[in-house]
Amino acid sequence: MIRKKGANTFRIIITLLLLGLILLVTDAFINKKTSSNGTISDLDKKALEELKLVYEVDSQNGDGKFWKNFKLSDHCVLLISKDSHYSYLINPEKEPRSIFASRLKINKDNKLYKEKFNVYRISRLYPKLWPTKIFVGNFNTIGKTTNVMKSKVYYIKFDSDNLNKKYSSNHLVTFLYHEAFHYFMQNNWPGGERFTGNLDKDDLDLLEEKLNLLDQAKVLIKNKSRDQSELIKVGEKILSIEEKRKKLNSDYVEKENMMETVEGTATYMGIMASKAVGYDFGPMYFDNIKDVPFSDVLPTYKEGKLDQDFLRDRLPYETGAQITLLLDELDPEKNWQTYLNKQDKENPKTLLDALKEILK
Repeated sequence: MIRKKGANTFRIIITLLLLGLILLVTDAFINKKTSSNGTISDLDKKALEELKLVYEVDSQNGDGKFWKNFKLSDHCVLLISKDSHYSYLINPEKEPRSIFASRLKINKDNKLYKEKFNVYRISRLYPKLWPTKIFVGNFNTIGKTTNVMKSKVYYIKFDSDNLNKKYSSNHLVTFLYHEAFHYFMQNNWPGGERFTGNLDKDDLDLLEEKLNLLDQAKVLIKNKSRDQSELIKVGEKILSIEEKRKKLNSDYVEKENMMETVEGTATYMGIMASKAVGYDFGPMYFDNIKDVPFSDVLPTYKEGKLDQDFLRDRLPYETGAQITLLLDELDPEKNWQTYLNKQDKENPKTLLDALKEILK
């Protein structure tokens, strides 16, 4: 009886293994067949077309149109569709030699596709991607390395929300460029993490002045016929206000400035990527509402509709992004980016340091 039970268990295990193998091979075959004729879901196609367009724009400048010495197209990216469950290996370091990968035949006559947008679709059941799909987050974090088919990849997961919501920082290319910038460019940038601290009435009054100045900068930037000297004056006033804030509450403001720099520049990259694909996104954009005035923040806070967590955790993204756009207008050659690129953990530099540098 014991032998019979053991034999039955063995048969069940072998049967399950064979069924699993058949499923894997069948899925790989379907992937090969549909990749060769360009069959792809509308959502996945939209994701790839947007990323391809971003790469095309960013590659217009030899060292990167969005950021000096950084082009995402120089790195291997893995898009993981949570809807279709296919994954897309883009610009792999080595050509995949696997039954689970097939080159996607889309826009095959396009020069960019050949040189800067090699796409391999990976079958849905590729075993080595199961841990990434099931057990980890939606994107690579700093310090984490992910290898897929002999290529180091930066992966990001997406679904319909990442392509269909308005004004969202989670829009696919917006989110991808934001997080990839953290990953590839900010390894040696100090600070930027969440911080604690409180603001009293005097602190809040000075912060309100800063936010009003950022609104002025936003209006001037939109007015292309403006006098450049007006924008310079706003920049100088921002620096003056920040010096006053530091004297009043140095620990809080210095940490805020570091977070403003790290998250503001990453948000800037998301804005640049969004602009390339015609997606409407900018500072003070929130899901389903856009272009909220900076001057609305403190009155809303004082009414009790925002707490200090917003001032510490979210506002630096927005103020930092607006300062990057101010820097772009004051320094079209983007030397401010080169200045920030030179920093390391022993020699930190902030957006306000960069603003001071270009206003000398």
